[in-house]
Amino acid sequence: MNETTTAGQAPASGTAGQDASVLLTDHEILALLSFGNGPGTAMSRRIFRLEAFEDNALLTQAGTTTLVVRGLAEVDGEDLVLKEPVATIGAILLAADEWLEIALVTPAAESVVFGVGAPGGALMVNLDRRGTQRFYPAEPGDGLLRGALAVARDYLQTAPDGLPAAVSITRHVAGAEPRAAHLKAAEDGTFELAVGLGDQPPARTVAAPACFDEFAAALGA
Repeated sequence: MNETTTAGQAPASGTAGQDASVLLTDHEILALLSFGNGPGTAMSRRIFRLEAFEDNALLTQAGTTTLVVRGLAEVDGEDLVLKEPVATIGAILLAADEWLEIALVTPAAESVVFGVGAPGGALMVNLDRRGTQRFYPAEPGDGLLRGALAVARDYLQTAPDGLPAAVSITRHVAGAEPRAAHLKAAEDGTFELAVGLGDQPPARTVAAPACFDEFAAALGA
């Protein structure tokens, strides 16, 4: 059976279903990434921690099967055709040229969000440690990083999970070295900024609101 889809070039609309999110399992994402070898395939697989399963035909077939069962793909003769919204999601994953890894952390809670951007389309993805990921449409181009920075600022200023709280963003852009920045809000209202990859890059105190501008600049905004 052949696999066909629009994957390889993200549609100009840049949506994965404007009015709804979609929940996908890890093996369904693996199946989407098997639909082609686009410029973003390898890095998208790495971001979703699926590198070790690239050649696992059993898991890939399981993902393909559940996409069909859920009505997200259909068999057309010898072809397997992705339906919306996963056709757009697959296209973006394969054509991606920018990826964000975003961690929102307090002593009691941690949330992980991914951003994936391609020419003409972008996604935000909420990571669920039980092996499912919820995909949302995002603003493409510069809007992907702007959206992530807005989430970071709101999280640190409103502190929904309490203080201290920290946001870490690692930005990968095709053809460039990755950038990472970490901004922490303390209970006394001070902020610490650390820039660089690794577990413990050196941190310094930065006053608000300038800390948010420096955080953005460290990521290339």
